[in-house]
Parts: sequence; C-alpha cells; structure tokens
Amino acid sequence: MREKRRTLKHKLLCIGIALWLAMASGCLPPDEEYTNNMDTSDYTGQVEIPSEEKEAVILMTALKKDASGPLNPSGESEKAFYRLLFLNITEPDKNQNVNPSVALKWNLDEDLMTWRFVIAQDIYFHDGTLLTPSDVLFTLETVKSLGPDSPYYGAVRNIKSMEIEGNTLVIRLNTEDSLLPWRMNLPVISHKANEDDKYKWIGTGPFEFVSEDETGITLKKKDKEKLFFKLEFVTSEKDLRNILKPGNNSISTVPADEGALYEKRVDLFSNTYTGSEFIFISFNCSAQYMNRTNFRKALSCFLDTAGIVESVYGDNVVRAFYAIHPDSFLLGDSRKNGTEFDIEAGRELLKQENIPLYGGIYQRVQQITTVDAEGNTIVTYRYTPLRLRILVNGYDRQKLAVAEEIKKQLEACGIQTAINSPSADRVKDLIKRREYDILVSSIDLSYVPDPEIIGMLYKEGEENRLSNVCSLPSGSPLKAICEKTYKASNLSETVEGLKEVKNFVLNEVPYIGLGFKKVSCVYSRTINGNFGKDVFVFFRDVEGLDCK
Repeated sequence: MREKRRTLKHKLLCIGIALWLAMASGCLPPDEEYTNNMDTSDYTGQVEIPSEEKEAVILMTALKKDASGPLNPSGESEKAFYRLLFLNITEPDKNQNVNPSVALKWNLDEDLMTWRFVIAQDIYFHDGTLLTPSDVLFTLETVKSLGPDSPYYGAVRNIKSMEIEGNTLVIRLNTEDSLLPWRMNLPVISHKANEDDKYKWIGTGPFEFVSEDETGITLKKKDKEKLFFKLEFVTSEKDLRNILKPGNNSISTVPADEGALYEKRVDLFSNTYTGSEFIFISFNCSAQYMNRTNFRKALSCFLDTAGIVESVYGDNVVRAFYAIHPDSFLLGDSRKNGTEFDIEAGRELLKQENIPLYGGIYQRVQQITTVDAEGNTIVTYRYTPLRLRILVNGYDRQKLAVAEEIKKQLEACGIQTAINSPSADRVKDLIKRREYDILVSSIDLSYVPDPEIIGMLYKEGEENRLSNVCSLPSGSPLKAICEKTYKASNLSETVEGLKEVKNFVLNEVPYIGLGFKKVSCVYSRTINGNFGKDVFVFFRDVEGLDCK
C-alpha cells in the first residue's frame, strides 16, 4: 500500500515537472494572464516590420455648377475624377488607338449605320450587381437627354435608336459615322440610377464612392482602407488655386502661364501639355458683306493672327488654324494656314468686291431710289463708314484683349469696328439672334474630330440644340462633305473626308483659328501617378494612383 502511494506521488511529480517545462519553453499558447511574460526583444534589425498605413487624402477641385455628375462634368478636372470611379465603354490608349473596356468588341453592319457593341459579362458594380447592356443603354439615353450640357453629347446626337440583343447593344445611326467607337469613351453608370439617384455613384473602377455633400465628393481606393480622393467644389477660379497650398496631397489643372509659377515649389511637380480649348475668330456668314467669301478672306489678310496670339497668349497657345487638335490621331496638320497676313492682298480682294475706300475708310454703300415731281426715277447713293460688330465675352480678359487687337488691326486697314462685350449668357443669346459680324470665342473639342463642328464651330443652344456660330447657310457644300466623311467605311476614307473639310474651312474662311490653349497639371510630390501626358485621358494609370 505504501509502495503504491510512493508510485502515485512520483507520477504526479513527473507530470508537474513536465507541465512546468512546457510552459517555460513556450509550447503552450499564452493567454491574457501570461502577456507580461512574452518576449519583448527588439528584432527590428533582423525582421522587416510593416509600418501602419497612414490616412492620405488626394484633393482636386472643380467649379460648382447647378447640375453635375459623371455624365455632365463641369470641366477637365471633374471629368478626370470620375475616371477613378467608372470604367468607360471603350478606352483609347496612349497611342490613341481605341481599345476594349466595358465593350469587348464591336462591328459595323453592311448598311454602315448599324453598330453592334458586345458588352463584357464579368464586370461588377461596387454594390455587387453585374454590369449589363441595359446599363450601357441607360447611360447613352441619359447623355442624350442631357443634350449639350454633357461633354459627351457628341457621342450620341447622331444615334437614331438603340436596342439590346443578348449581350450586345445595337446602335442605329441617322448618318454613317466610322468614328463611333472612339466617341464611346464615356463612363457607364448603373441603370438603377433611373429609380434612385444614389446609384449614379455606384461605379466599376478602382475607387469606390464614400460620400457626397455640398463641399464635394469623396472616393476611397478599393485595396487601401485609408487612401481617399476628394473632389472639392468651389465657386471661383481663385479657390481652384488654393488646393495647391503646401502640405496638401493635391492635384490641379491650371492655365500654362500659371503652371510656370509653381515650378519653383520643391513640393510640386508641374507638367504642361496641349489642352482641348480651341480659340477662334468666327465670322457671321449670314450678315451683310460677311456673306461674301472674298470679304472674309480680305479680313483674314488684314489680321496678323500670329501677332495677336503672341501679344495675348505668348507661348501658352499651340497655333492651329482649324479645329482639329494638333495631337489628333487622325489629322495633325491643323497648323497649316490658308491665308497669310498680307494687307495689300486684302485691299485687292475688297476692290474686286467693289467696296469703296474714301479718306482711308472703307464705305458701306446704300442705294436710294426716289421719284421727282415729274415722275422721273432718281437713283442716289449714300456712303457711310463700314462698321463691323465684334462680339466677345467681356468677363474673359484674354478674349477681350484679342477683340481689342482685332479692332486695332482692322481700323489700321480702314475698317471701323465696335466691340460689344456682354456676359457669357448674353453672348449666347446674340449668337442665336445672329447680331454680330465677328465673334471671339472658344470651344472645348473632342480629340475625335467631328466634321460638322470643324466646319461650323457649334456652341451650346437652347432645347438641346447647337448654334452654328459661323451661320453657314443650309445649302453650303460643307453639308455634303460632312455626310461623305460620316459614311466612310474605314479610317483612310475618314481622313480624306476630314481633309476636304479642312480645305473648305481654309478656302471659304468661315472662321480663323488661333490655336489650342496649353494647360499645366500641377501635383504634389507625395502622389504616385501619371498625369496629363496625352490628350485622351488625364489619369493614364488609374490603378497605380497612390500616396507615398
């Protein structure tokens, strides 16, 4: 009996020793009461310990307007911001070739007016719903309803009808357009936005929607919990610059001359490139005297446009004489001039038009027919100085300076002028009523050339209609040229058509192009990204956008 007790004590002692050794060696997982005994040795020199991710907010600003959103952004900054949130129907690459995105492929029927876009079946919105052709259809219908308020309106205004066949969106056009795939570079929103406005922020891109309020919109990168991108709404051009104060993770686009001011900032990068704003001098081709081609040519001879650009814009404009971007993948010779600055040639053209010059001033001739007491018809002529009305937005300092230069140069050649410089809204009204002879203006152009816009330089009008600022008559040969260009079945035929449009502009002179404004992309050195290095997209590598 005593032997058994000794054996039992021995066994218990052995078990106790074993448990103590196990705990001492760390074989048992420590619970809360053992935390003070954990190894606290510093191994940072031997093991790489990842640092905690810091919260970072990348800021961008945009001018606030009454209606704004992914399909009607107010400007380039806002348009670029939505690129983070949404995938586009098609996606041009850095060489400006159109590539698949939401649309996997597309083809054109033999009628040359029916396009079939095959929609990907593996793209999901951030709420988990599958993107379908219905979403693409809803997007295009929404753009069409927005009219000229949307910068994407040019992609849909030629669409006659749309329907869905399986996973294919069938688009039928009013007239042929071989460049439709390039025009489909626009974001796709959910069709659920038709029922609930919150769904217009449910995207498919690398950033997700976080919040929207009166100050702006905030996104978060999907794979980083603490990386945010905020678009702040401001009400003045001055506030656009405040985003670039030191200490902000910020990015902004500014006029090229202002971009140069930031080059000395050690905390910023600055990259200047050619923007999409085309500045031009347009003629009202329906007005008296202005309806004569030789008269318009004479004015182009009287105007030293190179001198105007130099004195007003300096090196911050890329010269272009008609409305095709110098970097366009289709036609890049927009710098070629149709008429040269030659005052004597201009005087000869006005002489051919029988416009008299008295005392160094060109005269407007009015024929007056009267009948005397004896019933004889008497024809007399009244001569008054020929005076042209120059219309310009008085709130645009540079365009007003262009108008002043035009006035000075034309009056030096004997043509009197009067400058009308109301607000932008009033300018639109006067364009619609055609109460001007010369218009100084600009237009944001797509990098996919539109023959009609190239020839007539449309501006926004009422009821989703566009105003032809050159007032070219409906019977103009340009209409046939545009139709031929739209009907092109391949790119080489499209280029030939665009060349004909160019020759029409240079020969008929409905307008004189000054050039495309340069802009600067300015951004913090704390941001990793590729910005503003080509003409199709502001962010080239959306996935790689990050903060250091």
